Formats: sequence, C-alpha cells, structure tokens
Amino acid sequence: MNDLITKIWVLDGNSISATLLEALQNGKAVICDGVAYWAQGSGKTGIIQHLKFIERSADSAKEIIDQLQSVASATQNMSQAVQSMQNVLMATQVLSSVVMVGAIVVQTQYLGRKLDAIQDTVDEIALSQHEQNLVFYMDKIGDYMGSVEYARSLLQDRSMANEISGVALQLLPEVGGKRNHITSLVDNIANYVRSSSKERNESRHFKLMLDFIHLLVDVLPGALHTEHLLAARIGKPRLAQLILRSGSVKYEHVLDSYKRLMNQLHREMITGALGQQGERVFMEYKPKLQELMQSPINHMLLFKQAANIAAEKTAV
Repeated sequence: MNDLITKIWVLDGNSISATLLEALQNGKAVICDGVAYWAQGSGKTGIIQHLKFIERSADSAKEIIDQLQSVASATQNMSQAVQSMQNVLMATQVLSSVVMVGAIVVQTQYLGRKLDAIQDTVDEIALSQHEQNLVFYMDKIGDYMGSVEYARSLLQDRSMANEISGVALQLLPEVGGKRNHITSLVDNIANYVRSSSKERNESRHFKLMLDFIHLLVDVLPGALHTEHLLAARIGKPRLAQLILRSGSVKYEHVLDSYKRLMNQLHREMITGALGQQGERVFMEYKPKLQELMQSPINHMLLFKQAANIAAEKTAV
C-alpha cells in the first residue's frame, strides 16, 4: 500500500519502437493508456505495441510538473505536435509528458485534494444557502466527486485491470451521466451569481460561489481524464477516446461560461456597479482564471489525438 502512495509509473520513452514512431509521424497511430493502436485510414487494425513503464517517485511530482511547463511551451498544441513530429525526441517528449501527467493525477493526491476542496465548498454552500435548487445542485456535485474518487481508486494498480472490469463497466455510464449533468449545472450556478445582486453585495457569499465555480472548472480535466483512463484500462480504447473528445468539448463550454461570468463582473467593476467588496473578490479570482486557462497540466489531460482508433474487422 505504501508503494501506491510513494510511487508512480510513467512511460519509458526508450520503449517506443521505430514502427510506432513512423506510424505516429504519419498520423497512423493512437496511444491510449500505454497501448499503441493502428488508426483509421492506416489500412491496419489492432495493437502496434504495448509500451513499457518505469517507476518514478511520487515525491518528484512537483519537479515533473515544473518540467512539463517547458514542454507545453515548446509544443503549444499537443495534438499538432504529435502529428507533425520531426524527430524521435519530440515524439518521446510529448507522449511521456501526457503519460506522466495522467500518472500524477491518478496515483497521487493531486486530484484527491481538489476533490476534497470542492466537497468542503459544497458543504459550506449547502449550510449557508437555503435556496432549494442550489442545495439540490450541491448534492449532485458531491455525488459526482465521490464517483470520480472511486474511479481513481480503481486505477491505482495496473495489474488489477481484469479484476476491476466488471465494476468499471457499471461505473462508467454512471460517471458519464453525472459528468454531463454537472457541466450543465455550471451554467445554472454562474447564471445564479450573475442574476443575484445580493450575492455580489455580500462578499462572503460572493467569494464562496466564485471559489466553487473556479474549483469545479479546475477539477473537470482531471476527472475527465480519470474516466478516460478507466475505459482504456478495461480494454475499451475507442470508448476512452470518445469520452475524452466529447468531454473536452463540453469542458470548453464550461470554461466559456466561467469566462462570461468574469467578463460581466469586469464590466460591472468598470461602471461601479460591483461595489468595493465585490471588486476585491473579483480581483482575487481574475488572475486565477488566467492561470487556469493557461494551465499546461489541463491541456495535457485533455490531450486529443487527431486520429481515431481503427475498428477491428469482424467476420460476416
């Protein structure tokens, strides 16, 4: 048990074969949870290669994340980087970076602390707000976060893929449905803040609601990546790819809702309608939103390869 807390397993860049590198450079391969598959249009189906993993200390997670900052700056767009690789180093860098981030999210408390922070905020909002719809939303969000944490626990040990298969098959549609519900709730919560002048005039409640929206938008990439990995881990790579792609689109809508709220608050601040207390809260969260939008970690968690995994041919 101690090893699960102190160690993570990341992609061994040296394990990438020449066949896989050529396929990646030509857009004919897709990698999902450490397995490389032939892409649609490649003329082939099935697995190209099972990639190897190496042990890393979870204590070095912060160092790894700092290193990824430079990788993200160099590649700008992960998907384009894979499709336009010019050398082995770039291929290894991009793929290893994505796998490292996934390992950090699943096997350390990187995501767990975020889930705990949201649950604390949910509890506080439920206690301080008595509007029925809002309390209902808080219950739904708390339920979703619990499911994500359970999914994360199932992914701790790669050797248990067969044993978790039955549980995961039941959990995936449940988590997916809750996630779709949650993304639509963000709009409702942001609208609640936008339409309630009382919230903006009472700094404690205003800060609490902004904090909640920010935490929820920040945690969704990690939660989505966990769902994606769970599908891949039990041998559903095409489903995993669909989860990440469709979920990423909805995440962009959630992030846009947050940005629209902040833009309105900025306009109110300029006209003086926000008030001094509201202005202080807004100025606290403005740089947090900018940091969130530029996060290399979230970009890597939402990594979408351009090619689709080729479907296996079945006998007629």
